[in-house]
Amino acid sequence: MTVSRPAVLVAALVAAAIGVGSAALGRAFVYAGVDSMIRSAVSPTLLQWPFGRSGAALFGMSFLGGFVVLVGMVVLTTWLGARSARPGGGFFAVLFSSWLGMVLGATVAGIFNAISLLAITAGTIPAGQYFIGTVSYAPYGGLIYGWIVGLIAALVFRATNAKTPYEATGPSGPPTSYGVSPFNS
Repeated sequence: MTVSRPAVLVAALVAAAIGVGSAALGRAFVYAGVDSMIRSAVSPTLLQWPFGRSGAALFGMSFLGGFVVLVGMVVLTTWLGARSARPGGGFFAVLFSSWLGMVLGATVAGIFNAISLLAITAGTIPAGQYFIGTVSYAPYGGLIYGWIVGLIAALVFRATNAKTPYEATGPSGPPTSYGVSPFNS
């Protein structure tokens, strides 16, 4: 039987740290005056930092909603990938399922952000153009940062589900050569 709880917990913690860290780093780049094209290429934000800006209450709700969805998607997909893995294996199942969770979570968090920004600007920007641009850019952050979450979760999963010597040899002892077994001699 596979043990999925440590990998899921580690994936959730790493996803939470990366989500909050990317938001804080993105806001620091804005305060430093870094160009938006450079900022988006170097450090895509998974969540929008809600503090120190106008409309902080709405951005705060967007941040919390996106945070819950991001971590929830990573937990769900990592758990499903770990539960479907065979005992002693499953490294790539956990890696790619956690990565997928980051991409899906970042996409939904981007939708939360787009809705909150449209509500704050109240028609001063073209709604369709902004919404499509934000939602199409949102998975990029999950794609860039998701492999880190997936790799750490997969390493934890592999470490907690390594085969013991008993499982490697089976209940009847080590395999014998030339088709001779202790039961047919």
